[in-house]
Amino acid sequence: MAMATVAVALTVALLTVLAKPLLRISDPAFTSVGQGVIRWYGFVFLPVAGAVFGEEGLGTAAVAFGVLAPALNVVCLLALARWRAGQGGGWRLALTSLARNPIIWACGTGAALNLAGVPRPDLLMATLDLMGLGAIALGLMAGVVPLMTVVSAFTILILLAVFGYL
Repeated sequence: MAMATVAVALTVALLTVLAKPLLRISDPAFTSVGQGVIRWYGFVFLPVAGAVFGEEGLGTAAVAFGVLAPALNVVCLLALARWRAGQGGGWRLALTSLARNPIIWACGTGAALNLAGVPRPDLLMATLDLMGLGAIALGLMAGVVPLMTVVSAFTILILLAVFGYL
């Protein structure tokens, strides 16, 4: 499932890059379009998966989200490094951006702690659970979900179904 999820995301990213000449916009504007198309939309995806597929679907969606978040963050950072305003991009800039990104650090730290079997403090987990319950609802109520987000989420779900079927 993780491979299919990443394959869908990379397919959408590749299609977006291939469509760049048709958009006729500046490089910095393209980075915004690219991120709007391929960013993960967990605040839409997770509640919908839970409502439609129940607890099992929510668990599967959480695993997919856990794989997608760092993978797409890397793709977006590379795109920003490549097409940023007047900077010309380059591998050194891209690698520096990756090394300094807090989401990459958080995902790596979390994975390392999990693999090392470090126990999670109950009080911390209860606090984070409460914060998480409110975060999705507040994000949706604040109007963070533009039409492009919904279209992108459905496109990704359809492609995920196709890749999962193959």
